[in-house]
Amino acid sequence: MKFRVALLQISSFGDDQSKNLAKGVQACRAAKALGADLAIFPELWTIGSTLCPLDPEGRRRWIALAIDQKSSFFQTFAALARDQEMSIAITYLEVHQPLPRNTVSVLNKRGEVVLNYSKVFICDFGKDELQKPKPSTDDIGCDVNCSPGESFDVCTLEGIEGQVTVGAMICADREFPESATQLMLNGAELVIVPNSCTWDEIRTAGFKTRAFENLVGIAMTNYPGLNRGSSQAHSCVAWRAGLPTDTLITKAGEQEQILLATFDLDDIRAFRKTESWRMDLPQNMAPGPGSKVYFLSAVYNAAKLEIEICSARASGRKPTAASALRTASGSANSRKLFTSVFLFFEKHSLTNSRNSSSVSILSCADLFSSGNDPPRRNSSHPPGNRSVTKVDPTSGGGVNAARGISKTRSGREFNCVATERYP
Repeated sequence: MKFRVALLQISSFGDDQSKNLAKGVQACRAAKALGADLAIFPELWTIGSTLCPLDPEGRRRWIALAIDQKSSFFQTFAALARDQEMSIAITYLEVHQPLPRNTVSVLNKRGEVVLNYSKVFICDFGKDELQKPKPSTDDIGCDVNCSPGESFDVCTLEGIEGQVTVGAMICADREFPESATQLMLNGAELVIVPNSCTWDEIRTAGFKTRAFENLVGIAMTNYPGLNRGSSQAHSCVAWRAGLPTDTLITKAGEQEQILLATFDLDDIRAFRKTESWRMDLPQNMAPGPGSKVYFLSAVYNAAKLEIEICSARASGRKPTAASALRTASGSANSRKLFTSVFLFFEKHSLTNSRNSSSVSILSCADLFSSGNDPPRRNSSHPPGNRSVTKVDPTSGGGVNAARGISKTRSGREFNCVATERYP
């Protein structure tokens, strides 16, 4: 079974939505003429990925450019999908509170929204820079005025030859392995990536890696331009009969063009079967039914050292092991960080499905010590559920390790959160 994806590497008219609409419609018709089952726009097509101005009035005007799915812009593409009997991944600045979201909506060939994904790992760095009298735009992230998404959902699309399960990431999401892994765990066979940034070999290497490590096909659409472009698609099939094979399906240059990538789903599915052992570990760590994955883009600043909490996976299953374990880092920053994370998860009543024997976690006794109690390690845990006032993890380990926190309810230990942090 073949599934054909059109990468719409086209230039925009900045934030002129009427001109972008007309050009986008024309590009989709051209994609259909090439035999595409799905057409993918680059990131934030409605506004041509125009950056938000730094002055207050410019910021207000930029936020006002956000649209919803009832807008004429969006509905035009819904009608176009029905008319062309082709799925369309349309990207736009979406109305949301408190700030708009960087979103891609996948319309099936009946014009129905089957997936609505908002960028989780937004580039919102540089908020301190904004407070300066003359802030530098080079030190401010492109999503600093956007709200992040919360989950990585998937959908099923019908092509000319059959069905495929599709998930989405947007630009910087692809640089975090958790994004593609969660999509794979949710059943994705193909991952689409609207993009807007310069491109180089490091990003290509990471892109290829996301495909192979999660056994998925992957397709990225970028804007054209100097050191940009390079829209591309890769299969996960890295070898056949023990011999290496190139995973690249197609790759654009820097010029404007519409590129067709043909994914062999039979080939991908067969490869997934032969390499299924690679999926065993992440599948075992997968959230249970009905659970939700929360990704924290918030940054905790302790003693001017910013430590980003990159991911947190949540579900309702209990761990099989019940023992107070130690964290792998005992620094003051770690104690403050984990206390902050725990309070967030306690607020949202989240638990984690990881077996506590497979991840270093803070002592429950430490987490639930009262304000006047000295920190305790490896002690028995009383029933109940106290507030966190201090954390005193034991020393050891390195600064890059994955960590977790456990909590006590009615005398039973629950593995509450597993986070990964990066330097």
